[in-house]
Amino acid sequence: MNATPFIVAVNPSGLPHPIPTQPATGDELLTDMSPQEIATVFWMLQSLSLSYSYTVNGLGTYANGYTITCGAQPVERLANYPVFAYESLDETTSMGTFFQLNPAQVFQGTSTYALNLVFQEGTYPNGEILLAVNIPAGHTVLDTSSLVLFARTIPLYLSTSYTGLTGSINSFAIGETYWQIQGKVQEAASIQNK
Repeated sequence: MNATPFIVAVNPSGLPHPIPTQPATGDELLTDMSPQEIATVFWMLQSLSLSYSYTVNGLGTYANGYTITCGAQPVERLANYPVFAYESLDETTSMGTFFQLNPAQVFQGTSTYALNLVFQEGTYPNGEILLAVNIPAGHTVLDTSSLVLFARTIPLYLSTSYTGLTGSINSFAIGETYWQIQGKVQEAASIQNK
């Protein structure tokens, strides 16, 4: 998608001045990010597409895919901070899904910045079986994998509070789509035509 050019002052983290950073807690998943990376995610990230499949033996294979879009043009994000969130409940399978990335919530370490990510899909309402980026207390890990977002690898776990189950993560992919500034797109096209 093309966006109109804009100029806006930002603080050292790459965010608009009114948004302060928060102290790092050590629990953030997307760490060691530069101000340029934070600015790119906050201002230019247009959508995230997730596609994954996992199997819990004896219960079946679960697959899901969806795209989370932020329709706000980059210049509009000065007033409407972007949030990439998805939530669903499939009453047929009693599976619930929750994903959230908030690029306006930036954590500051000593010299770098971090973002956090929440992702989990599992049995609803108690989460006895979970595909998630964390392992809840009382859960046994059935399989591990990873997802790559913003060139960072995040551990992914298939876990359960039940005993005697086995399972596997078959696949997990997440894609990123960014806005393109119109002037830069036109400039690149004219350079290629020379």
